[in-house]
Amino acid sequence: MQLLDRDLRRAIAHVVPYWRRLALVLTLSLVSTVAALYIPYLTRLLIDRALLGADSRVLVRVIGQFAALTLGSFFLNVVSGLIYTRTSAEILFDMRLALFRQLQRLSPRFYAEMPVGQIATRLNADIGEIQRVAAEIALAWVGNVIFLVGSVVILFRLDRVLFAVSFAIMPISLWALVRYRARPESHVTAARFIDTGAAGITNANNAVIYQPELALVFGSFHMQGEYQWLNVERGNGSPTLNFHGWYAQAGWFLTGEVRRYLIRDTPDSATFGRVRPRNNLGDGGFGAFEIAARYSGLDLSDRDVRGGTERNITLGLNWYVNPYMRFMFNYIRVNNDNEALGNVANLIPPNANGSNDDPRVYQLRGQVDF
Repeated sequence: MQLLDRDLRRAIAHVVPYWRRLALVLTLSLVSTVAALYIPYLTRLLIDRALLGADSRVLVRVIGQFAALTLGSFFLNVVSGLIYTRTSAEILFDMRLALFRQLQRLSPRFYAEMPVGQIATRLNADIGEIQRVAAEIALAWVGNVIFLVGSVVILFRLDRVLFAVSFAIMPISLWALVRYRARPESHVTAARFIDTGAAGITNANNAVIYQPELALVFGSFHMQGEYQWLNVERGNGSPTLNFHGWYAQAGWFLTGEVRRYLIRDTPDSATFGRVRPRNNLGDGGFGAFEIAARYSGLDLSDRDVRGGTERNITLGLNWYVNPYMRFMFNYIRVNNDNEALGNVANLIPPNANGSNDDPRVYQLRGQVDF
C-alpha cells in the first residue's frame, strides 16, 4: 500500500535534497511560535502584578521581556525568511529544469497539438503551485498545529471560562477565514478570476486598509480616483502581506449637466449627488447623456499568496431619462496575469488555462430609483 500519490512523490523528490535547510527553517519557526505563546503569560503579569499590583520591578522585567521577545522574533523571522526564500527558489529552479528536459525529449507532434500558452502556464504558474504544496504547505502545517495546541493549553490554564467561550465561537471563527477575491468590474457575472484561495490566508491576525480618494468636477467634466492598500499581518512567522488596488475614472455630460458634489452633515459624508437632466424625457427634451471611461487594477499576489493580478478597462455610455431612471451600457476589457488561477473554474474546457483568461464583457443595465 502506497501512502503517497505517485505524482506527489515525484514532487517531494525535488524537495528532499534541501531537507537540512528546510529543517533549519522549521526549527526557527518553532522557536518563534513558542516565543509567541509566551506572550499571554507576560500580558497577565503586566496587568495583574505590574499595573494592578503597582509593582515597578515586575513592570520593568515584563517590559524587558516584551522587548526581547519582539527583537528575537524579528530576527528569527528575517533569518528563516531569507533561508526559505533562497531554498524555495532553488527547488523551483530544479522543478522547472526537470520539466524543460522532459519537453526536449518530446516529439514535434506534441507541440503541434499542445497550445504554447498552456505550456507556458505549466512552466510558470503550475510548477509554482506544485512547489508550494510539496514544501511550503508542509512546513506551515507543522507550525500551525503546534501553535494551535499550545494556544489551547495556555488558554485553558489561564482562564477556563474564557476557554469555554472561545471554544463555543470557534465555528464563527472558522467561517471568517481571510479570503480576498473580486469580479471583473461586473457584478452580473459570478466569475472571480483573481482569488487568494478557498482555504483562506493562514495565520492572519489582523488587516488594515488605507483608502485615499480624490474627486474633481470641472463643469460638465468630472473625474474620480481611489487607491487601496490592504495590509494583512500574520503570526507564526508568516510574512506580512500587502495587496493593492486602484481605479481612475472620468465622465463628460454631452448635454451640459453638472455632477454636484454634496457635503452633508460632516465632511466625511461627501458624495456625488443625483444627476438631474436639464430636460427630462417627455418634458421637451431627451434626458442627459454621459460618456465615461474607467481604468482599474487589483493585485492579490504577495509573498506566498498568489491570487493573481487583474486590470480592467471600461468604456460606458449612460442615458439619464430623468433623476430617477437611467440606462447604462458598459464595455469591459479584462486583462489577467497567469497567476489568476481562478479562471480555470470559470472557463469552458478546453479553454481553461492561464493563457486565455482575458474576457470581454458587454453589459446593459436599467435602473429605477424611488
